[in-house]
Amino acid sequence: MRLLLLPLIALPLILAGCGTTFVSFTSNPGFPASVTGTIIVVKVESSNGPNGVLNTFTAVTIKSVTTTNTFSFCGDQRNQFPINQEVRVDFNSGVSCSTLIGVVVL
Repeated sequence: MRLLLLPLIALPLILAGCGTTFVSFTSNPGFPASVTGTIIVVKVESSNGPNGVLNTFTAVTIKSVTTTNTFSFCGDQRNQFPINQEVRVDFNSGVSCSTLIGVVVL
């Protein structure tokens, strides 16, 4: 089994030595997460990202039994978050904003 993997490992290393081939690996940029609580604030905001690009995100404040947290979701997602409703929010976390998967009213 190990001998079968050797060509798969050696070939990219040999080609990379030629200076004309680029080999890279990408990991999952975010991990799935979920939060449950009552929506108390929803607002759209913008900030300058890398290279001067304007990033729009939705800032959502969710109050749970013990804490209140604000989350940033990419894009204008205001219509997904009903004020004063208890919800479960599923998302993939990101660096500057998180990607919304879904919102379930409880």
